[in-house]
Amino acid sequence: MSDTDNTQDARKKKAIWRAEHRGIREMDLLMGSFARRHVPDMDDASLTDFEALIMVADPDLYNWLLGRADVPEEFRTPVYERLRRHRPEIG
Repeated sequence: MSDTDNTQDARKKKAIWRAEHRGIREMDLLMGSFARRHVPDMDDASLTDFEALIMVADPDLYNWLLGRADVPEEFRTPVYERLRRHRPEIG
């Protein structure tokens, strides 16, 4: 395994952990289930987009996902669109 692979794996593990530990339970469930399902297969560009999303404050991201607020242009990515359509499995 190369250093690049190790770095990519570390970034993915960190992104999944951060997605699962956001602070608002609903966002933990939504972001965590999305991350577990999609992050392992993300390429570098998609992972960078997801890392930007997990840095957004919960109330802002929640309002974007519910359509209560406009999504800033820099966050309108294929990763955001997948997240918007994602439905976590509960139970």
